[in-house]
Amino acid sequence: MNCPECAAPIAPEARFAHLFVCESCRSAIVLDRNAARLSGKMAALASTPSALHVGATGRIGRKPFRVLGRVRYGYEAGYWDEWFIVIDESREAWISEDGLDFTLERCSKLPAKVRFDAVKPGQVIRLGKIEFHVDERGIATCEGGEGQLPFEIDPTEKVPFLELSSEESVATIEFEADHSMRVFQGERIDPRSIEIDTPSGAVPLSGERAASENARERVVVQGGRALTLNCDGCGGSLQVPAEAKELECGYCGITVDLKADRIRCVDCERTIPVYGEVREGVVT
Repeated sequence: MNCPECAAPIAPEARFAHLFVCESCRSAIVLDRNAARLSGKMAALASTPSALHVGATGRIGRKPFRVLGRVRYGYEAGYWDEWFIVIDESREAWISEDGLDFTLERCSKLPAKVRFDAVKPGQVIRLGKIEFHVDERGIATCEGGEGQLPFEIDPTEKVPFLELSSEESVATIEFEADHSMRVFQGERIDPRSIEIDTPSGAVPLSGERAASENARERVVVQGGRALTLNCDGCGGSLQVPAEAKELECGYCGITVDLKADRIRCVDCERTIPVYGEVREGVVT
């Protein structure tokens, strides 16, 4: 099969791919029963220090995997990448990479009857027989994709999402413009459990990232916002207008103290209010 725009050869994975981004001309090609139709252009994604890349092979634990594609989303705190992979050449899955936070999720058939605008961080919702805590509620912007993907994406599209956790698993709900939902369920994983094949052998992902991780800069278009922080009560992500002196959380309704000094958690990157003095990382 050839790209209908530039005629470059393409070899899509018929079992898994629905959208293919041509490496030569960045055309987005929708695949349907061995036919191909153009669906616009895809902007080139900026490179990151991650060792994951389209075409990479390796192992998660003892299971071999191969990276087929990537989607990048931007949100208030920065961006994250969703890597579309195939495990054992038979099962689709996604590795979500947000800084040093990694999850492995698969498309789930958990029944979900959730209204995005009716859910707040801190609430507990039920999907099937499982109760999940709502960790985060936000609206991400699709910044683009590459490689082969199982569904169409629209760059600049706004994607409302919920991040959930239970005692045994994590889940993500993405809300579509037609009010449908995509549900993913899985688990948090240690990046050291991911090994990437290199010419000299398999290397743990954390080893590949170590040299450049401290230099990573998380960038997102702020749209004129002066500050983003998390609610002191429920942890919801808040946008603070310039020159604001007080702010009411739209999720739980408490008044957030904007006079407090704040530090950013090195693990989850949430903002934390500090009412004492910080000396060498210790609040006194």
